Amino acid sequence: MTKIRLGDVAVKIGSGATPKGGAAVYRDHGVALIRSQNVLDNTMAEDGLVYISDDSAKTLDSVTVENGDILLNITGESVARVTMVDSSYLPARVNQHVMIIRPNKSVDSRYLQCVLVEPRMKSHLHSLAVGATRKALTKNMIREIIIELPSLDEQRAVAEVLGALDDKIAVNQQIHELTGELVKNLFCQFAAGRKDVTLDRMAKMNQVKVMPSEGSFRYIDIASVSEGDYSSPRVMEWNDAPGRARRGVRRGDTIWSTVRPNRRSHALVLEDDPCLVCSTGLVTLSPLGRGFSFVYEASHAWRFTEYLLSVAEGSAYPAVTASKFAHAPVPKATESEIAQFNAQCDPLWERAASAKAESRTLASLRDTLLPALMNGTLRVKDAEKQVSEVL
Repeated sequence: MTKIRLGDVAVKIGSGATPKGGAAVYRDHGVALIRSQNVLDNTMAEDGLVYISDDSAKTLDSVTVENGDILLNITGESVARVTMVDSSYLPARVNQHVMIIRPNKSVDSRYLQCVLVEPRMKSHLHSLAVGATRKALTKNMIREIIIELPSLDEQRAVAEVLGALDDKIAVNQQIHELTGELVKNLFCQFAAGRKDVTLDRMAKMNQVKVMPSEGSFRYIDIASVSEGDYSSPRVMEWNDAPGRARRGVRRGDTIWSTVRPNRRSHALVLEDDPCLVCSTGLVTLSPLGRGFSFVYEASHAWRFTEYLLSVAEGSAYPAVTASKFAHAPVPKATESEIAQFNAQCDPLWERAASAKAESRTLASLRDTLLPALMNGTLRVKDAEKQVSEVL
């Protein structure tokens, strides 16, 4: 296995730019402009993808994305997220927050993705991205990274076995996204033409308070919640718990960030875990009746967000109190109607949650196999056997 500078095996390393005119030139079709929110580890997210005209794209020809390119987020909180471009996004350009890494023919792109997402490498990238005001990775930093490079055949073998896990994770993510679209459409049909009532008619806020104790817990903080999802909760010891770790979460609760409501950081929690705790920077919405889909979808609607924006206090760090959440608008419905909606939609979300849980297991296996394959302590054939047992 050869150790080599990434810059010596790359034909291109460089970031993009925002086209002249900024957001004013974005459109619903054309050439994709890939931004940091579209680049996740090992996959891409269509949410937030924008397009630019052919004329605007010509001004960014130097950052044209090609099939097999590796995309790396280089600024902000998403720094060091990395994936190989999904060919369905092409033709495309990248903005200034995303770097293109194009390996030469001695490197398999899928293998390079594995190298850059490996936990030790991820930690190294984060250590490099230290700035006075904002985390950032530079072109020179990336060029100087040392990677281990086996033969091309070995690279492809490693990429194939790990890719099988990534493919299944991608399928599960699609299940989650399609479930969201389906239930959203069902809710829109249900809510059409109805008057509004306040959320406190349907749910209670912040029902469970948690106090420090012995042992460990799983923590959901604001940073781990995105629009409609949250990352796997961190396991923490109560001795190391932040002061905000005081809010209990029950299965079927919807969690919503009380700060910066424009980001729409909220998610449905379907984990049945008494050790699950969230930050007091999140409000929990607990349905009054049986089922959870109605409350979640009501809080997912744009009218709900618009209300939060209207009552948020503070300019630099706008926030909404729990009491304001209680008066948020939701469609008026009888208990029977809500029960019928939940009976139809809860099983769909249960299936999506099951797929999400499976993905976490698969991701954990991938993260275990990856360094062992990279350092040669695990043979590809043995890794293939472990993968086949879970797929």
